[in-house]
Amino acid sequence: MPRILYLITSSGVGGAEHALFQLLCGLDRSRWEPTVVSLKPPGAFAGRIRELGIEVVSPGIGDETGAFAACELLLEARRLPRLLGGRRFDIVHALLYRANLLSRLALPGLGRPPLVNAVRSTPEEEGPWLQRVDRWSCRRVTRFLALSPALATDLETRLALPPGRVLPIANGVDLAEADRLLAAARPTARQQFGLFPPEIAIACIGRLHRQKGLSHLLGAFHALLQAHPTVRLLLAGDGPDRGALEGTVRALRLGPFVKLLGTVGSPWPLLAAADIFALPSLYEGMPNALLEAMAAGLPAVATPVGAVPEMVVDGREALLVPPGDAGALARALAELAAHPVRRREMGALARQRVENAYRIEATVAQTQRLYDELLAARQGAG
Repeated sequence: MPRILYLITSSGVGGAEHALFQLLCGLDRSRWEPTVVSLKPPGAFAGRIRELGIEVVSPGIGDETGAFAACELLLEARRLPRLLGGRRFDIVHALLYRANLLSRLALPGLGRPPLVNAVRSTPEEEGPWLQRVDRWSCRRVTRFLALSPALATDLETRLALPPGRVLPIANGVDLAEADRLLAAARPTARQQFGLFPPEIAIACIGRLHRQKGLSHLLGAFHALLQAHPTVRLLLAGDGPDRGALEGTVRALRLGPFVKLLGTVGSPWPLLAAADIFALPSLYEGMPNALLEAMAAGLPAVATPVGAVPEMVVDGREALLVPPGDAGALARALAELAAHPVRRREMGALARQRVENAYRIEATVAQTQRLYDELLAARQGAG
């Protein structure tokens, strides 16, 4: 049975981690034998993956930066084959920037199998040392995966890749599971989050990090509250900006109207309770949180970053506003807060869009077809 080695930078709570877990849930285990490496110490998803009967190992890499990060990856590339007991793999599939780099550096010690790198967003925050490693090592990648056709074109341009090296495969949603969990949550969801008529709940789910544009969302919400005093904001997630965001909530006197929920085990109760979803990100790949909100039948106010303009049509499934523009964000939220019929219509169209284009079954099937093609090409070359 072909062995697949998956490398991911983190196995904590995040979009890529969730996408890998969903892929592993749908993978045909009668055909493929998966092993997972989490570069950082095992997080929440590592336990869930192990419950599937899949081995998860970790070298325990930290958060070094600059030249130290590049040196750390070079050292771990030599150690990784030993960590895996000298096993050989038929395919290596890496997700997230540092895991992609490590997979390339470690490839000779793993038997030089076909290498897949899933690139989920552009590396805005990686320093010049890692970007040098990126440019030097990208020739070792057999096939890149991007989350949309536009992101695939951007990646080809950024890395000067020939046509055909990048394959777009979108994230997907397990609609059967989503519907089951939404149905279970809806009878008590609003009471669970302290919401009562006629309050209008705006939900936002994501890491509390500058990337997500949450300071702009708080500014927009402060302005929105003046015209719509029944709105409430529920922020789910944790991260390095939590303290700063709490300070902003205090400074703007938003305490009675904003709840920072921390990490939530499942997004579905919050989405069942919400009326509007907000995605104010400054940059993204293809946000799972938006897909899940659409699956829950929620209209969204979002920024047109990453794959978002391919996921929704402005004015149809969502209202799109420029990133970093708190005024435009406030006006779009006010538009939806004031018109419940429009919210329902847009939410129904968002759900239909997921049903038509973003089912997890399609994501898994496309990925397994890629694996078949890579094995067939390798056997033909041998």
